[in-house]
Amino acid sequence: MNKKWSEIDDQGIEGRFDLVVCPHFLWQVKDIEKYLKRMENASNKYCAIIQPAGKDIILKEIWTKITGEDYRGEFDPDADYFVYLILRQKEQLLNVSPIEYAPAKTLDQEVRYIASFIGKYVEVNTHIKEVIEKYVSDKMRDIGQDKIAEKRSAIVMWWQLKKVA
Repeated sequence: MNKKWSEIDDQGIEGRFDLVVCPHFLWQVKDIEKYLKRMENASNKYCAIIQPAGKDIILKEIWTKITGEDYRGEFDPDADYFVYLILRQKEQLLNVSPIEYAPAKTLDQEVRYIASFIGKYVEVNTHIKEVIEKYVSDKMRDIGQDKIAEKRSAIVMWWQLKKVA
């Protein structure tokens, strides 16, 4: 299904999918518990969360360059903690595994990625965008690549829905 959650009627998708996956946007979710209920409502078997664990080096460096302050975990706190706690309080058993990945992003993709985080705390005006673009461009030149593929870590957390008797 290629729609945003905000465009979907919960009753129209109840139990419709074997697997419902949330890939890395929990930082945008205001009510994680409600979101998890929606995921479980749409699934008839399994749900999974894939959440980055920690921030990548480039994002930490550009944060310091733009703000003049050391990065101290300002954005994207490890939201997997919240999911784990919410589900365990409901006595839901979870399978948790770490993974490593290295998404290859073009200059424009990396700039948008960085701006999406920085923009929560600093207005991303033309000047800030130019600072990000120059920084990423210099990094790409330094490594001799036309894409950035920084190694990252994530947590995969999945669970089987409880059978209702």
